[in-house]
Amino acid sequence: MGPNISCLAPKPQINAEVELDKKQSIKKNNRTKSTLQSVIKIQSAWRGYKIRSQYSPIFFPKWETPQCKLAEKRMPPYKYPESSISGDYNKKPIKLETGEVYLGEWFNNKRHGKGMQICPNGSKYIGYWYNGNEHLHGRYIHPNGDLYEGEWNEGKVHGKGKFIHYDGAQYVGEWVNEKQQGQGKEIWNDGATYEGQYFEGRKHGYGEFHWVDGSWYKGHFVDNNIEGKGIYCWTDGRMYNGAWVNNKMHGPGTFDWPDGKRFTGYYFQDKKHGEGILTLADGRKFIGNWVHGKQQGQGKFILPTKDETIN
Repeated sequence: MGPNISCLAPKPQINAEVELDKKQSIKKNNRTKSTLQSVIKIQSAWRGYKIRSQYSPIFFPKWETPQCKLAEKRMPPYKYPESSISGDYNKKPIKLETGEVYLGEWFNNKRHGKGMQICPNGSKYIGYWYNGNEHLHGRYIHPNGDLYEGEWNEGKVHGKGKFIHYDGAQYVGEWVNEKQQGQGKEIWNDGATYEGQYFEGRKHGYGEFHWVDGSWYKGHFVDNNIEGKGIYCWTDGRMYNGAWVNNKMHGPGTFDWPDGKRFTGYYFQDKKHGEGILTLADGRKFIGNWVHGKQQGQGKFILPTKDETIN
C-alpha cells in the first residue's frame, strides 16, 4: 500500500495558514492596542503638559531665612489632621509663575491636598490646599520667624490657631479673617498673660490681664485699652473697683488700701474729682468734694458716735 493520500490531505496546510493568519491578526491587534495605548499616554502626557505649561519643575530651593529655620526647629514636625481633601501627588517641586515653589498634590491644575510651598522672601507654608489656596489646616512661617499653626479658610487664617512671635510671645485662640477675634489667650516671654475676648485683632470685651510683678486687672477692654467696668489690684494690695476710660480710673468707683482705708466716689483721669466719701481704718468718715485729687471746700466728718462739720 502506498501513502494514504486523500482530499483531506491539504488540511494541515490550510490550518497552518489559518493559525498563521490568527497569529498575525493577534500580533496586529496587539500592535494596534499597543499603539492605541501609546497614543493615549501621549495624549495624557500632552494634556498634563498643557495644563502645567505655566509651571517648571526644579529642585526645592533653600530660601528659608535663619529666623525661619530657627522657628521651624523649635516646633515638632508638622502633622496633617485627617481630611478628605486630596489630589494627585507630583514628586517634583514646581515653580509657579509668581515665583513660589510648590511640592505636593494637585487637582485640576491647582494646588489641592497636602503640600508645601516656599517663597523667594523665605516664608514657608506646609499644610492643606483647596482649589489653589491654603485651607483647613496648616503651618505658616514668616521670614522674620513669626509662626502660625492652625485653621485656614480659602487662603486666610480663620478658626482656631496659635501664633508664636519670634521673641517667644504667643497667642492661642480664635481668628476671623486673619485677625484675632473671639476668645483667646496671649502669653508674653516675661510671664505676663491676657485671657479674654478679642475683636478685629484687639482686646475688646471682658478679659483678665496678669502682670509678672503680681498686679492684675479683671474687667472690660475697648480697642486694646482698659475701659468700662473693672477691678485693678496693685502688688502692694491696693485695689480699685469701678469705671475706666482709656486705661485710667474715670467715673464712679471704690478705692481700697491695705490698711483698711477706703474712698468711694468719682474719679477723673486717675484722680479723685467730685463728691466722695473717705472712710478711715478706725471707722471715721469724711464726706466732701475733691478737685483733681485734692479735697476742696467744706466737708462733713462723721465719727463713730457723732457728727462734726469741719472746713
